[in-house]
Amino acid sequence: MSIMKKIKEWFKRVFSPPVPTPTPKGPTFVDNFKKLDTEKWTVSTWTAPGVTPTHKGSFLASNVAIVDGALRLAMVQSSTDSGIVSNGAELASKDLFHYGTFEWEMRASSTADSIDSVGQPISGSVTGCFIYFDSANTEIDFEVEGNDRSHFTQITSWVGESMPSEHTKVDCSNFMPHNGFHRYKFIWQPGKIEFFRDDALIGTHTRVVPSLPARVMMNHWGTDNINWGGGATSNIKRYMWVKNFNYTPLY
Repeated sequence: MSIMKKIKEWFKRVFSPPVPTPTPKGPTFVDNFKKLDTEKWTVSTWTAPGVTPTHKGSFLASNVAIVDGALRLAMVQSSTDSGIVSNGAELASKDLFHYGTFEWEMRASSTADSIDSVGQPISGSVTGCFIYFDSANTEIDFEVEGNDRSHFTQITSWVGESMPSEHTKVDCSNFMPHNGFHRYKFIWQPGKIEFFRDDALIGTHTRVVPSLPARVMMNHWGTDNINWGGGATSNIKRYMWVKNFNYTPLY
């Protein structure tokens, strides 16, 4: 290297401005549910999943409330001459979100009507924290059943209601989702979804990975199906709780 070139390189190192340290990405959408922010969320008032000839379900605005500084989604079932009626609750984000980290602090369905009270899971319930768009063309789920599988965390990804899904059922003998709040997080990127519970990796999906932006959703709905959520239990009100939700974009 010539002397002149060495001098130029020295000047560049000494007098060039320092390269800034990259700033870690932080959440761009946060809700701690100190109030029901209707600029962020739509309260559902339509038909709930799980409808059969003998089971009708709906979401009611009256079952959505902020209690003890957290979001409370209530659900109750009743028996009628024509079958079971389930009235639950759901919130959906007004915005669509794409690849990134989605995290909820949630307590699954139980009879606990306050944030710290003791409750039991009841058959006939499903609680979900998930994203969804357009007939499940994008759907990524955390779900907990209310029946004897209430200790499982069900994780599922979809690319359409008529298309095969990818599903993982995660058990833990000392983990009961209804006993307290736990962090449910997934990191969604092109070709891969990593699922975490209390920061522990519990599943990775690479076979069915959606690619379209979707709404963030939380719901609590009734079932009368021994294979999903359990048979209905009438006249026992149950509650799902969410302390917060955070979204951090991938890019």
